[in-house]
Amino acid sequence: MKRKFLSGFIAVVFVFVRVPSVTAAVTAGQVIQFGGYDWRVLDVQDGRALLLSDKVLEERPYNDTKTNITWAESDIRAYLNGAFFNSFNEADKARIAQTTVINDDNPWFGTPPGGEDTDDYIFLLSLDELVLYFGDADELAKPEDEREEWWGFDGVHADKRMVRCIVNSCWCNSETYGHWWWLRSPGIFSYDAAYVNGYGIVIVLGNSVHDDDGGVRPALWLDMKQPADTGAGGAGAAAALFLVCAAVCIKSRKRRKM
Repeated sequence: MKRKFLSGFIAVVFVFVRVPSVTAAVTAGQVIQFGGYDWRVLDVQDGRALLLSDKVLEERPYNDTKTNITWAESDIRAYLNGAFFNSFNEADKARIAQTTVINDDNPWFGTPPGGEDTDDYIFLLSLDELVLYFGDADELAKPEDEREEWWGFDGVHADKRMVRCIVNSCWCNSETYGHWWWLRSPGIFSYDAAYVNGYGIVIVLGNSVHDDDGGVRPALWLDMKQPADTGAGGAGAAAALFLVCAAVCIKSRKRRKM
């Protein structure tokens, strides 16, 4: 009886070690973990999920100097597809899909130009993508000369990890005010970039690209068909358990022979 139990137990552990983990199905609106961060699922298409970091991860300028700049040439793009992308382990990097990023002109003003399209692993959301996934309060349905220069969407999407106070006065409510974050679209001038403020108000006029107080909420397309990286801990523990069980079984068989 004991021998059958041990054999069955070893078989189960062996299967556990050999079979890769299966990525659970996700839907838009969920918050999932990947690469040590929490991500909000914005869209799911053809086995890939569009993720936006659920919080502002850091403060960084859109570009190191105040100059006319596009996303393609910006320092923040170089950082996200360089140092930030390389901060993921090899298994996670393999799951981040390179995608063609469309860089349209500012849809409110038509100028300045959004620049050339790029192939990126990590990117910031554009105004067009923000409208697609969060809405625009019907502003784009109005004639251009009647559109507001800002609009608000559901404040729950604003980052609440870092509370910002206005004009050095800490009267703001930490439950409703978060950190502002960059979009990749240009603002009203080529040295500005659009952003979302701490109340979830989209400022299409933009802010100066060299402002180093800007929040970064990266976005990426994740391949959901590949197995998730569970790390060495789970597999290592299973392998160790397998070896222990195997040793017990062998020892038991030797005793029977004696």
